[in-house]
Amino acid sequence: MDIREFVHCAKQVEPKLEKLNDERGCMLLREVFKQIAWEIKETTTGVVKVAGLGQFVVKQVEREKDGKKDVVKRVHFQAFSKQPPAKPKLP
Repeated sequence: MDIREFVHCAKQVEPKLEKLNDERGCMLLREVFKQIAWEIKETTTGVVKVAGLGQFVVKQVEREKDGKKDVVKRVHFQAFSKQPPAKPKLP
């Protein structure tokens, strides 16, 4: 889904958002995603929890490539188990 589709779906699911301008909604979502990405990037080991979404588990993993050992960051997403609202149909 692209950001406009997320905004459209959110407006259909939550009537309070109907007055939100599409461009402002897209701008807001882009900024939220940037903040989440920044938090994940800055975390070396641990968990980045995002309320209502899930958690990103960040680990440093040692791997061997061409006989040389490197430490790389692995990020695993675990969605919260709560059922999402009914997905509205897109236009």
